[in-house]
Amino acid sequence: MAKKKNVLFHAITRYIVGTLAAALLLAVFYLAVILGQPQESEDIIARADPNQPLLAASPAVSITDEGQLDLLAEAFPAALLRPMSGSGLNFISGASYDTAYENGFARRVALTYQTAEGLVMTVESIYPARALALLPKGAYHLAAIAGQPLAGMSSVRMEDGSTIRLHAQSETGLYSLTVPMMESLDLAALTRSLQLFEGT
Repeated sequence: MAKKKNVLFHAITRYIVGTLAAALLLAVFYLAVILGQPQESEDIIARADPNQPLLAASPAVSITDEGQLDLLAEAFPAALLRPMSGSGLNFISGASYDTAYENGFARRVALTYQTAEGLVMTVESIYPARALALLPKGAYHLAAIAGQPLAGMSSVRMEDGSTIRLHAQSETGLYSLTVPMMESLDLAALTRSLQLFEGT
């Protein structure tokens, strides 16, 4: 009888120890997953120059002819992100405008293009580079797929169910590309057409 109790005691002890060990391993796993999540916002802000001066407000400028892009480039203190000439994209419009940021103003240039298939894409350039908070939050969440490079810069891919937004940062500017949901190969073709433009 004592032998049976001893066997039962050892079986219960093994079960409890096994359960506690499994719970501990599960807790360690979840902790590793949480700590291992990409901290894209913090990483991008860490690379931004915190000393970039803010701007005084200037009048907004709108264009409907791609030949007038120099007007926007002149007003922007960093290079603009835009498709290369001959990319086959149809220019729709462009605008330069200021947004209140910190104790001054950030400058933004938004360019809208249409693909041959009729899809509309927006390319935005923002100064200063640290102004990540100016990118629309909406329902965007970090995608499981890595972002394609934008003009040689590593990007972060965000999705909201109907659109994809890639954003990247240089030392002087913050850049984003927003497109409807599409296959990765089609998106890669669009991103390969982008370049940083200093104006003429």
